[in-house]
Amino acid sequence: MSIDYARMTVPQRWQWHAEVYALRRVMLGVPNDTDTSPCDPQSVWYDRNAVAIAETKLRAKLAEQSQRCKANTDTENASRFAEAEAWRKRDGQAEAAE
Repeated sequence: MSIDYARMTVPQRWQWHAEVYALRRVMLGVPNDTDTSPCDPQSVWYDRNAVAIAETKLRAKLAEQSQRCKANTDTENASRFAEAEAWRKRDGQAEAAE
């Protein structure tokens, strides 16, 4: 769901900017003491506490996604290894029959 910035309420704008700052910290490695961003060059919308909360939430969300992805990968790998083992056994039985 996207919201047009011009139609955002003031609280929504504060939240949006906090999430932008958090995203820049987490994904781009922008230092925590940076209180400006390309969309807020004068630091008008910077709220240290809101940014910290948004950063914590983003890191938790990414960690959860990473764990889910790892679990899916582990499950997929186990399935692929079992399939490969079945092929090896089948090929071994075929060679023994010849």
